[in-house]
Amino acid sequence: MKLNLKQSVKVWFQINVMSLFYFGYSSKDKDRESNLDNKNQLTFEQQGTINLTQASGSTTVIISANSDTETTTILIESLQKQTVKPLAIWVVCQTDEHKSFFDHSSSADVVWVNNANFLGWDKAALTQLITTEYVVWIESFMRPSKEWLANCIDQFETQPGIYGASGTIKTNKQQNLTTKKIGWDGIALDKNQHVDFVQDAMFFPKALFCKLSMAIFSFKDYNCSPEVMLCYFANKELNTNAYVLAYSELNQESWSTDKHYSLPLSRKEFSFELFQSKLNAIKKLEADTPLVISGVDQLNTDKGHQSFNEELFFFTDKILSRENFSIVRFGDGEMKIVKGESIKTSRFFYTPGNEKHEYNRDILCKSLSYNSPQYFVGFPGRCCVGDEYTDSIIDLSGLPEQQLTWASVFINANYDHFLNVTTPALQERTLNLICFEKAVLKHLPFKIKKHFGVGMNAWADDLEKTLPAIEAYIETNNVKDEVFIFCAGILSNMLIYKLTEKYPDNTYLDVGSVFDVYLSLGKTRRYLKGNQKQIQHSCIW
Repeated sequence: MKLNLKQSVKVWFQINVMSLFYFGYSSKDKDRESNLDNKNQLTFEQQGTINLTQASGSTTVIISANSDTETTTILIESLQKQTVKPLAIWVVCQTDEHKSFFDHSSSADVVWVNNANFLGWDKAALTQLITTEYVVWIESFMRPSKEWLANCIDQFETQPGIYGASGTIKTNKQQNLTTKKIGWDGIALDKNQHVDFVQDAMFFPKALFCKLSMAIFSFKDYNCSPEVMLCYFANKELNTNAYVLAYSELNQESWSTDKHYSLPLSRKEFSFELFQSKLNAIKKLEADTPLVISGVDQLNTDKGHQSFNEELFFFTDKILSRENFSIVRFGDGEMKIVKGESIKTSRFFYTPGNEKHEYNRDILCKSLSYNSPQYFVGFPGRCCVGDEYTDSIIDLSGLPEQQLTWASVFINANYDHFLNVTTPALQERTLNLICFEKAVLKHLPFKIKKHFGVGMNAWADDLEKTLPAIEAYIETNNVKDEVFIFCAGILSNMLIYKLTEKYPDNTYLDVGSVFDVYLSLGKTRRYLKGNQKQIQHSCIW
């Protein structure tokens, strides 16, 4: 309908003049206006920019940002300091009404924000828009060293494939995925390792993704991560392999991340259980999922000892997953008693022939050879006591290698990781403590549900009272899935053996002296005093 002159003037007046004087009178209008100014309104400091020129060798990095603003900021700074700089940095943010949005637009080229959890598939969809030759998918908790991106390109040009910061290899028996990670957060190798799947920081050519995008997006299960799908179809359709980049102490400038920075955050926030839950979705694919290594046992991925550092994470993962297990540790003192040699120190003593001592010695010997899949025996490393001494302990135990570990697994070069990685994992559990009766508990980095105190020569004097007390506590309270931490010297082994045998539904850990400072017992060992030789020493198998 055509407006007459009077109507046209009236409409013009209302739109261009009266609208300037309109005020909302209803509560609904007021709510609508206030909602526009609330914290959920997204604004950007800087307009995003895209580069449509596909420069040879250029890379676009897509960061999967989490709620930790600091980690994403540090990652962007690390990427900007690369010797070969990425052409573009994109940040993908997931937010909802309960989370505020931190604006990374001033440091990144493009920022994508969504209010739904696509389980990582949003970065896969956005990869279609990238124009550079290479693509990187990277988690916000990573912090690559300055030569990392250059190394990715060099490795790809030498041997084309998909390169990642960490990965996993499937077993060659039941088509199950291993519980070991290879790379920065697992078995660190000094050469590139051929694996089935990679994650954490993933480098690949855009052309590869384009060839596989239809196959990848036709798989209707978002629970299977895009990293897994890309590696799977690359191998299946294009015979392209995935590799974990070398993580050598001799070339730290090419590391995918600074391990001291990333480990505490990633092990708590992004534990292996999350990774494995993603990987398990691969079972929905064809039954003949390829294995990259026919003799995967060379890595001993069920429980390997290639890395002193990895051994600590093997047990930490059990704590995180609430899998019950036990650790006892045998040092010089324990072994002298086991062998029937007289010993007398300021802390304990053993007299051969003493009836009580011999009775307890028998229990100690059984704690060395108790055979259970959840029971692990630690012994001194060959690097510390020599092959002959180590072999004698292994022979006395008679246990299979998968039940053996280092007595020093929590200390020396692992001590920092124990405090920053394993201790936060323990904080998530219900904890009980067996330690020296004069210890002060208020400074511990976690809460204790029940405390049992022991004396100085506890192995000989306190077994008869401590063991019944713990048993009564477990039976009276029907205790299951709790963690018992032992800092009671030789007595720890004896108690853990007896408790594991009778009450296997809990975790029992002999941690030795690691908490002595927290217990106000002083710096009782050289590694606690900061001895550089000790705190830098990684035991060998």
